[in-house]
Amino acid sequence: MIDKMNEGNTPPKKRRAPRKKKPQGLGDVVEQVTEATGIKKVVKAVVGDDCGCEERKRKLNEAMPILANKRMDERQRIIYETVVIPHNAKTTQLRGEAFAACRTLYNELGLGRFRITGCPGCARKMQSKLRLIYEASCEES
Repeated sequence: MIDKMNEGNTPPKKRRAPRKKKPQGLGDVVEQVTEATGIKKVVKAVVGDDCGCEERKRKLNEAMPILANKRMDERQRIIYETVVIPHNAKTTQLRGEAFAACRTLYNELGLGRFRITGCPGCARKMQSKLRLIYEASCEES
């Protein structure tokens, strides 16, 4: 009799937990830690919903992005290969078209806002980050 009652019934589907997106930077990591420890709830209870957390998270993400999550698309890889790599083969200093291409790629990839500066150390950091992202993008293809 029980078999006849269960005929045609399908077992209930298990609900999956919602997927968490990968952290894009330090701000997302800090948010995950404060949520896991309960600090976020306490702060919201004391200060209210507008505690400035989102703005701080955005600024931290821009200042310290997680490069492992960044990838160049096909157009960005072509720009890097045709402009930046040949320029780097000739000289270590970024100038002219290569500097403009690097700055554009840097900003497009959401690594922050890179402005024109005369600082060679800043330019080397920018090149280093772009090279890591380029290499990771090539490995996936």
